[in-house]
Amino acid sequence: MQRACWVLIIFLLVLGGSCLDNDICLRGADNALVIEFKKFVEGIPVTDTVTFLNIEAEGTNAVFYLEDPDVTDTLRSKVVVTINPYANETLFTFNDFKGVTKTLRVGYKTEVRFVSEECGSERLQYDLKVLETSFNTVNVIRKNLDKGRSTNIEIFN
Repeated sequence: MQRACWVLIIFLLVLGGSCLDNDICLRGADNALVIEFKKFVEGIPVTDTVTFLNIEAEGTNAVFYLEDPDVTDTLRSKVVVTINPYANETLFTFNDFKGVTKTLRVGYKTEVRFVSEECGSERLQYDLKVLETSFNTVNVIRKNLDKGRSTNIEIFN
């Protein structure tokens, strides 16, 4: 009986491994940058609620914007924006309803990694840095961009 269990386990492992090789392309890279807005309340950092008309990412076709400009769009602490995966930096322009524009320029390194013949390659962005900003305080929390969608940058107002 014990031998039959081991044979079944080995069979399932071989079957599962062959499926991974042929049909599923596991990728860990992503070009999404997660920005979290915070403020200090009595010296303690807490999430902040901010409002923007739009956020533009230079070199990409990604724009966070409102469908109805008469309705304010409130970001509840986090926003996910797209970096330009074919450059080593991206400039984000944050436009608010009062006509005030803030900018955030981030730099990063890109590595192309071969996944497999079936899947091709993927671009990995890492070593994230703030190159320039008009926000008061900006901290890099996580330097790698990946599908985990963890906070990469904190912006304090």
